[in-house]
Amino acid sequence: IGLTLVSLLLGRVVASRCSRRLGQRSATILGACISTGVALFVNIITLVTHTLALNPVSHALFMQGQIGETHFSSLLIAMGLELLTVIICGLSIGLALRA
Repeated sequence: IGLTLVSLLLGRVVASRCSRRLGQRSATILGACISTGVALFVNIITLVTHTLALNPVSHALFMQGQIGETHFSSLLIAMGLELLTVIICGLSIGLALRA
């Protein structure tokens, strides 16, 4: 509930501050993007912390994400893709705020 409230309030603050410059509709969409970006950022921080803490505690469970006989881990690949997505989201939001 706390994450939802923080995301919603931060999105509303950004939308209200940008509404004069961008227009009401664009500011509302940007506020929604900010809210989503905050939730994604908290998710990636939690995911990375949990996954890296899992390795020393239960290496066998951590290795269940291994893809076949390769050295690739689906857990690490998924974390990398989510991190890339959050970076792209952050850059997009930053460009929209500068415009």
